[in-house]
Amino acid sequence: QAFRERMPEVRLELFESLMAVAQPLLRDGSMDFAIGPLHGAQAAQEFACEKLLDYDTAVLVRQGHPLAGCGSIHELLEQDWALNYTGDGHDALMRELFWRHGALIDERRIVRAHSVAILQTLVEQADMCTWVPAIIGAAPPLLGRVVPLVLRETFEPRR
Repeated sequence: QAFRERMPEVRLELFESLMAVAQPLLRDGSMDFAIGPLHGAQAAQEFACEKLLDYDTAVLVRQGHPLAGCGSIHELLEQDWALNYTGDGHDALMRELFWRHGALIDERRIVRAHSVAILQTLVEQADMCTWVPAIIGAAPPLLGRVVPLVLRETFEPRR
């Protein structure tokens, strides 16, 4: 209500999406701004960006997943994964999550998911693994439904 009082002429359209969906909309001008992680080598050059925060990431599986107690990314290479990345962010994601740890995954095991709702469904209903900002697993609607894995491998904080 306070927003409408201060800016009555503004028309809002809200997207429940991840940056792989937002970047093309930003490019073609149908979206004015996005709040989310900066992915892809070209993104910082292509868009005006302002850093809001650094955040940690986590590998998540559903509560009760058979591998919920595993300790290494290498134990998860035969699992299916639901991941989100921009077209130009594929190599950076693969490098951070798998390759720099010497883990080589068959990329046919990766399903690209373009919303948190799709990620949630695939993790909860299809026993897939995912790698997302850690806060996603610690807040509704995933709180209590997924568990972060404690892995030997560590991941650099994202921005």
